[in-house]
Amino acid sequence: MLRPNSLTFILFVGGLLAFGPLTLEMYVPTLPLVSEAFGVGPGATQLTVSVYLAGFAIGQLVSGPLVDVFGRRPLLLGGMVLLAGASAVCIVAPSIETLTLARFVQALAVSVGQVAGRAVIRDTHDPAGTARMLAFTMVVIGLTSAITPVAGGFLAVWLGWEIVFAVHAAMALIFFVLIWRRFVETVPVRETLARQVAVTRAGIARLVADRTFLSYTASICFMFGSIFTFISAGAFMFVDVLGMAPPHFGFVFTAISGMLAIGSFLAGSLARRFDRRRMFFTAAVAVAIINVAMAVLGWSGAATIPLLIILLGAIGFAMGFVVALAMAGALEPHPQVAGTASALIGFSQGTFAAAMSAVAGLLFDGTVLSVVLPMAVLALGVPLSFVLLAPRRMAAD
Repeated sequence: MLRPNSLTFILFVGGLLAFGPLTLEMYVPTLPLVSEAFGVGPGATQLTVSVYLAGFAIGQLVSGPLVDVFGRRPLLLGGMVLLAGASAVCIVAPSIETLTLARFVQALAVSVGQVAGRAVIRDTHDPAGTARMLAFTMVVIGLTSAITPVAGGFLAVWLGWEIVFAVHAAMALIFFVLIWRRFVETVPVRETLARQVAVTRAGIARLVADRTFLSYTASICFMFGSIFTFISAGAFMFVDVLGMAPPHFGFVFTAISGMLAIGSFLAGSLARRFDRRRMFFTAAVAVAIINVAMAVLGWSGAATIPLLIILLGAIGFAMGFVVALAMAGALEPHPQVAGTASALIGFSQGTFAAAMSAVAGLLFDGTVLSVVLPMAVLALGVPLSFVLLAPRRMAAD
């Protein structure tokens, strides 16, 4: 079946993880068309994004224990069926309320792939291999994020906004067939359901008490909080403040995601050759420094479109190291409850990012500084949370 170190395995698991950007970032450019189709204002349409983020966070919290109890394969098959069905409902939705509910169900389904995909990597690799494979799958995610916003915008203009959900449904069905034919269960042999539930509960308690897990998870949260601040308000900053043509904004995401893919690939290539904690912390400090530099530009009035794109690309590059290595570091001590650990990370990351995204909308006052300053404050939390929460000996190393 799928060999754990093969390119096919990387593409398969990376594809599972890439359903997140596929179903979110491909949809965002269609929001004006959706508003027009249902005759509603931007607020009602933006709710389809907020509800999606909420479902994505909640779904990971629920999926984690389930993939540990029932196994990776059954949950993945069920998730793909649910995603295809919810996407079909989005296509024929008679109202914005129905679309919003279907988006919530989409997010629940996508969360299964996020949790199970990371758990499968931990099931089949040692700690160094886990860091390497997570980094390589981040390349797939980065490339997906680079392509989908632009593709979603053009497809929606040419064929209508519904085509985006047709793509979601088609990809879900393709992955259902791949899982059915090629994927063999990777979770260790399970005992009774009651015993597994008890193990899961004990695992949650152990994770919450583990400073290593908390330190890496907090760093991931601050990283995504910072980048989602940009996702929430970046379009207004580039288009309304700096005068970028609206169709060109998708290429800003392409720059960030492309550099994310490059950084992730390098992190995976270097994971076995260098100390992973030091690589992570160096990248975390770099994220903070670059964001502070961007805030200084915003404060001084020297921010320009080329400069901001260069700095955002540099942030994407460092983020490729931070996310892959932090995820591996958090999962490394907990192979028995990898699904639950993955779920707690995803829930924390999603909840924090959604909250910071909402705050960014409230803070935006029509200036560049109102976007880049909150990004910088959150970015400082990436290295600081690791230093403050990690066990002393680990932080000192």
